[in-house]
Amino acid sequence: METNASKYSFKILSEKIAHIIAIHGYDWVNVIGNDLNTAVISVLLKKNHVNVLHSIHEVCRNYLTRSQMHPICSYLLQNDIPLNLFSKKSEDDLLHFLKDKRPVYSVIPFSLFTGYQEFPISEICELKGEDDYVLFYGYIADYKGLDILYEASKLLRLRELRKKIVVAGFGKVDYLDIISRDENFILINRFLNNHEITNLIRRCHVVVCPYRSSSQTGITQTVFNFRKPIVATRVPAFTSTIEDRKTGLLVDVEDAEQLTDAIHKSYNGQLYSEMCDNISRLLARTAQDWIGIAGLYEIQYIIEPTLKSTISYFSTFQKYL
Repeated sequence: METNASKYSFKILSEKIAHIIAIHGYDWVNVIGNDLNTAVISVLLKKNHVNVLHSIHEVCRNYLTRSQMHPICSYLLQNDIPLNLFSKKSEDDLLHFLKDKRPVYSVIPFSLFTGYQEFPISEICELKGEDDYVLFYGYIADYKGLDILYEASKLLRLRELRKKIVVAGFGKVDYLDIISRDENFILINRFLNNHEITNLIRRCHVVVCPYRSSSQTGITQTVFNFRKPIVATRVPAFTSTIEDRKTGLLVDVEDAEQLTDAIHKSYNGQLYSEMCDNISRLLARTAQDWIGIAGLYEIQYIIEPTLKSTISYFSTFQKYL
């Protein structure tokens, strides 16, 4: 339970952070997060007359049901904080809740997270030297379809594809107990730091995401840095970031046979090589993509507001001529 002392400490810390940012006189500040700490800092920055934008990952409290707006999103809108969303799915969710209201918002996605390339190569003891495996990684939850992957693994054995499947990440679902006893799987059921994530991806053949749903993800922006294709389901997070048979393979949700077929196809040398080459071309233009993204932010949150302010000023001035 949060005590009055901790609430007071949080208030003091948030005010101090907002003050430090405000005195630097930035043209514009983008705060990123779906938590109360970052939301409060955005509101405090606005009170300090800072040109602030808040980027959020989730608009819904539960995006599976779309029954209620996420409280952080609601709090930011109530305080007239402009929002940035990272996907068309999030925009659709926002407009669903707002009906006819139109707050200031933008949809500007990420490009590849090239910083992951800076982590050095190292060993992960649980792998025991294994490579060229199928990788499922990230926080483990029911909606990510680990049960479908397990069913696909049985079908892959029937096709005599004997590649290991690595399941790595913190979390708990029913199928973990079964997977832990299956010799075709390597289970690393713990928190992974960024260093470990990069080395898991480096050594894999393909990353697999059999999700039942997902509005957005950082998987593609991370995995593509290492020129690895992704086998994923046709949910908004992946249909908007993966080109089928070009940078990965897309399959229907909860279809173990399609998932099996796609994983099997990924071990086709020519198709795999073509997908890796396409990802390399994506990677080559990443720096230019980030410049373009920065330009979109600059136009919407610096240039356009400045022009509107200037036009408003001269309109007012003309009244007195």
